[in-house]
Amino acid sequence: MADLTHQFEVDGSSAQLTLSGEIDMRVAPQLRAILHEILQKSPDELIVDLADVPFIDSSGIATLVEALRLQMNANRKLRIQNAVEQVFYTFKITQLTQAFGMQDPGESS
Repeated sequence: MADLTHQFEVDGSSAQLTLSGEIDMRVAPQLRAILHEILQKSPDELIVDLADVPFIDSSGIATLVEALRLQMNANRKLRIQNAVEQVFYTFKITQLTQAFGMQDPGESS
C-alpha cells in the first residue's frame, strides 16, 4: 500500500488540497496533521479534491468531519470535490454529502 500523498495550493482566500491514495486508519493521523497545518493558514474555503482517492474508511471520514467542524466554527467552508463513486457512496451512506457540498459523480454537471 502506498502512503497518502498530497498537494496544496492557495488562490487568494481559497485553498485546495489534492489527496492521492487510500485514506484509512493507518494514514488518518497523517491526514489530520496535513489538515491542521492548512487550517492554521485560515483559508475562507478549503476544497479537498478526492479524485485520486479510491477508498476511505470511517477514520478518514472522521478526520474530514473534524476539519469541517473547525472550519464551520470559524465561519469558513470546507468542500469535497471529485470523489470517485465508491468514495462518494461512503459519504452518502453516512449522510454527509450535503455537509461537504459533494456532487454525485454519476450526475453530469
